[in-house]
Amino acid sequence: MESGPAVSQPGATTLTVVQDAPGEKLAQTRARCQAMIAAAEESVHRAQVALFAAQERLRQAQEAEMSFRKRQASRTTAA
Repeated sequence: MESGPAVSQPGATTLTVVQDAPGEKLAQTRARCQAMIAAAEESVHRAQVALFAAQERLRQAQEAEMSFRKRQASRTTAA
């Protein structure tokens, strides 16, 4: 199992770690958090819209059922 060239070998790649400016990491973290919050709020909004639509469909179905039952009852009494 090869793990790549040893650091002491000639021609080996040297990795340099670049430090973020003070506060830059915090700013990046804050921006990611704000983006996640915005996405969550949008998700909640979509869920609320879907819930409202489902409630409206339920109301319409209940009205249709009541209407159907009234017609059934009037047919039964008329016969």
